[in-house]
Amino acid sequence: MSSRVPLDALFAAYLHDLAELARLARKEQEEGLRSAQSLVGKLVLESVRVSVYERVFLLPVVADVLPDGSARAQSAVGALDSLETRAAALEGLDHSSADALAPLTALVDVVEDLARDQLTTLLPAVAEALPERDLMALGERVTPTMESGATHSHPKVTGGHDLTLWPQRGVTKALRDVLSAEAATR
Repeated sequence: MSSRVPLDALFAAYLHDLAELARLARKEQEEGLRSAQSLVGKLVLESVRVSVYERVFLLPVVADVLPDGSARAQSAVGALDSLETRAAALEGLDHSSADALAPLTALVDVVEDLARDQLTTLLPAVAEALPERDLMALGERVTPTMESGATHSHPKVTGGHDLTLWPQRGVTKALRDVLSAEAATR
């Protein structure tokens, strides 16, 4: 793979971005900055997006192309379940409370573990197993949609959830539903 297309250029960059967003959200929350609210909301959105996209696009390929793919995919499902559970743990917390930092830190830890594991083991194995054309097609499906003037597409979530604020109760499930529907059309 190293002589072909760089892995980060295809689909690993979103893991770097998610980990960076997680660290920034925690830092701003620790400092009591008002902007932490919207960063945490975006972190929950992007965590659920990564979970959904990987389940729909990446993990079926992992199961198909790697010799131990079924076991790796099952392990990745566990990590993605943990990611969503940690994101949901932030719902409804008082953002100004010191009690909000522990669940946020737990989410940051899960994000960093997921990124590290996938960037060092899972994604390089997939990159070695796939022909370059297939790898590029997979990268296009797994990577969040880029739109002119925006970092990613922002789904319209039902239930009155405002993704620019600290996560409200039920937002994780609402995001999962809308992102799953979106992924089905990609």
